[in-house]
Amino acid sequence: MNFNKEIKGDNFVLKVADVSYALQLSELVKNNQKELKYIDFTQSLITEEKAKSAILSMQDRWKNKEQYCFFIFSDNCLKGYVAIKVRYGDVVAELSYYLDKASCGKGYITRAIMLLEKIFYEQKGHRLEIFCNAENSKSIAVAKRLGFCLDGTLREYELRDNKFDDVLVFSKLSTD
Repeated sequence: MNFNKEIKGDNFVLKVADVSYALQLSELVKNNQKELKYIDFTQSLITEEKAKSAILSMQDRWKNKEQYCFFIFSDNCLKGYVAIKVRYGDVVAELSYYLDKASCGKGYITRAIMLLEKIFYEQKGHRLEIFCNAENSKSIAVAKRLGFCLDGTLREYELRDNKFDDVLVFSKLSTD
């Protein structure tokens, strides 16, 4: 898979993860702890140093062609994150995303995923997946809005707050 390090969208731009964004990332995560409760790896990113470390890890995954992580910017302000993690010879990929609560309802995630989806399918990708907590109604709405099909429920798949949560699996095929 090949992705440009900057992808222009309608009123936003996807930029490859860079350590210069660490402070903005840590502020976004601090301000959205309740909204990001379903995404374990974000919980520790509340300091600039931890955010830098996470971004360096994102850069390593990019170099290894495992996962392509982007920050969503509009008006030079960090709005969120979207990534595509590829496997099986780049024909299957998992999407992940999160957004600042102040930017919800403006279509950033939907349009960002549409851009990545287009690039993925143009490069002979076949199956895109979204895994989301069964209680995360906003993430479920994104998957449905984009035409992903519900494949099923992974029962008691995630341990969160000493309780097992169900996870929904959505997919979209290049033939859909």
